[in-house]
Amino acid sequence: MQKLLPLLLLLAGCVAREPAPQPWPELPSIDIGLSAGYRAGVAADGLRNPSFVSFKPGTGEPTVCDSGNGRVLLITRNGPRTLVGDMATEFWKVLDDGRKLYQVGPLAALWLDGETLIVSDSGQPDGKESLLWVTPRGASGERSEVVAHSNTIAPTTDDEADRGEGNLTGFCRDGDTMYVCCHGNDKKTWVAVADLKTRKLSASFSADDHGIATNSPMQARLWRGGLLVLYSGAGGVDDGLLVYWNLSSGKPQQQWKLPGLWDPMGLAQIPGSADEFVVTDNAWALGKVNEGKLARVKLGDDTTQITVIANRVPGPVNCDFGPDGELYVTCLGAKIDTDEGVLMRVSGFEAENR
Repeated sequence: MQKLLPLLLLLAGCVAREPAPQPWPELPSIDIGLSAGYRAGVAADGLRNPSFVSFKPGTGEPTVCDSGNGRVLLITRNGPRTLVGDMATEFWKVLDDGRKLYQVGPLAALWLDGETLIVSDSGQPDGKESLLWVTPRGASGERSEVVAHSNTIAPTTDDEADRGEGNLTGFCRDGDTMYVCCHGNDKKTWVAVADLKTRKLSASFSADDHGIATNSPMQARLWRGGLLVLYSGAGGVDDGLLVYWNLSSGKPQQQWKLPGLWDPMGLAQIPGSADEFVVTDNAWALGKVNEGKLARVKLGDDTTQITVIANRVPGPVNCDFGPDGELYVTCLGAKIDTDEGVLMRVSGFEAENR
């Protein structure tokens, strides 16, 4: 064994090692009215109505839904790369005068592993949207491949306006189970459950069935063994709500109002904190972008402590913390339905700011 040891050490030194990841380039700064101790920069621009952000396993690279352009992008150190393109888009609102507003396509994309993305096909009409299992081929210049899809969710009420569930977003994964926020008929609000093995999608948690009037679930997060869901409510109304669902009973166990946050859309737990989150307030308005907010929200047994840390954010939508501990936020930009949307990276959530 003593004779073999030098040879083993020599062979070990010849094994190819993965190159160390290159540092991210310094980002162009952006003024969003941040409190002292925080910094914000633009990680990607040229986006149209961007929505969900997640991170690729292994590399930690942000993956963002460039929804209005019908694309899912990987934000690399060398710039954005299209993972999934040419997806269907539709306009969320068509006015009586014929104007079309809020072009949306894929609203959420989450890595199943390092090779497969689960993407919401949200450019389809309500009741015809499904989850797609997609193998990105962008690295080799080939088109991405849809390898499987879930079922759709048909109408769940007798209301003539109910065409089934749509605008699937707010993904949250727990092993072989994924929770999906649905926007169909506002008179019946659902969070769906996707079985990732059978690819079956089921309407499961209805706020309305439990007397919760606030609708529009935007983001689900696993928390304390249950599911924390952010409900945006009616546009321009101070009725945002956080609801904690007991997964065993399927019933809401606790609720927190979010006073001062008019249209919360993004929810991300601050790394290292047991009960503190960042919430994006879109300050939604039909046909224009208002200055929104980023807020730290600390949940108590019966209380909610809200601290606004930015008050000039151009239409913030979704957010999440990356493996680097920084907050990534998708923003509509100055105007909807244009390529002025951005992905921001916000730093400063270190211990001294807690």
